[in-house]
Amino acid sequence: MLLVGVAALCSYPFFFEFEQANLEWILCVLVGCGVAAFLRGRGYTAAACFGVAGSMKFYPLLLVGC
Repeated sequence: MLLVGVAALCSYPFFFEFEQANLEWILCVLVGCGVAAFLRGRGYTAAACFGVAGSMKFYPLLLVGC
């Protein structure tokens, strides 16, 4: 688990998105934490993670409204 975490943090896509101020990596972390919480039986924590990740993606709602 530690090897996978270090490899993900030291990878080129992470640094590219971080330098470009792209917040997609935060969404991936939130959804991953939500899935892990759901699999461990923590429904409220999973719902909170999914809710925060969903609230950060407001532009699909703008496209639906147009």
